[in-house]
Amino acid sequence: RPAAVRVDAQTTLGRAFANWPAGYRVTTSQFYGGAFDGTHVWFAPFYADSIVRVNSATGAMDRVPYQLTFAAQKYAGACFDGRYVWFAPRHALPLLRIHRETMQVSEFGDIWPSG
Repeated sequence: RPAAVRVDAQTTLGRAFANWPAGYRVTTSQFYGGAFDGTHVWFAPFYADSIVRVNSATGAMDRVPYQLTFAAQKYAGACFDGRYVWFAPRHALPLLRIHRETMQVSEFGDIWPSG
C-alpha cells in the first residue's frame, strides 16, 4: 500500500504515513511535489483525484473538500506563502489557492498572460 514517508535528517530513520482519508482512492504516481506550512505537508495532485495534507507530527491525513476533475498530470508542485498553499498547474486549470486552516479553495482560471 502506498505511503508518505518522513525521514529524520539526524537519524535517517523513516516513518510511513498510510492512513489515507476516507473516500480517497489510493494508487501509485498520485502526487508530484508539495509544500510544508509549518504543521502539514500538502501533496500536489498529479494523478490523484483529491488534494491531501498530512500532519507532520501526528500522521493524521485530511482530504481537502474540493473535487478535482480527472486529468493526467494536473499539478506539479505547491508553495506556501504564510497563509495559503498555492498549487501550480501542469496540464490543468485553474490555479488553486487553499487557506491553510479552513481549507477553503479559491480558483483562478484564465489568468495567464498572452504570448
